[in-house]
Amino acid sequence: DHADWALARVECGSDTTAPTISSRTPAAGATSVSLDVKPTASFSEAMDSATISTSTFTLAEQSVGTPLAASVSYDGGTRTATLTPNATLKTSTTYVATVKGGSSGVKDVAGNALASDATWTFTTAAASRRAHARSWTRIPSIRTAKPSRRSISTDTASTPPYLSMSSPA
Repeated sequence: DHADWALARVECGSDTTAPTISSRTPAAGATSVSLDVKPTASFSEAMDSATISTSTFTLAEQSVGTPLAASVSYDGGTRTATLTPNATLKTSTTYVATVKGGSSGVKDVAGNALASDATWTFTTAAASRRAHARSWTRIPSIRTAKPSRRSISTDTASTPPYLSMSSPA
């Protein structure tokens, strides 16, 4: 007899677990980071992509604090948000990446917010000596000189001498 089954209920628990950041790039405290880096934050669970934007994932120079102009995308397959700065980062500069938590921050698909802001810093690489040398040591070179040695004439009125120079690149 199964008369007691009439009172049986199936209860499904709701997701109340706040998401966490499981990894980030560049690593916290990283140095000599490429100037074209695109910081990422990977999450412990699927996130609501509508909550991941330039207002909830930011990058700023540590000494300035104002977020850089950037775009932000979210890949649901890898659960990773990527911030792409609109311009190349400055050399030898410390940056702060922030993923905003709390009620106005990023949320998982169940609506649970990241518990608090997640921040990390990294420092970009110094300018290379080679890059500096290239920018100021380009010297024009002589491509042709006329008249040629074989046809030197004392009559400069008919064939004036001149130099053709290459431009520095």
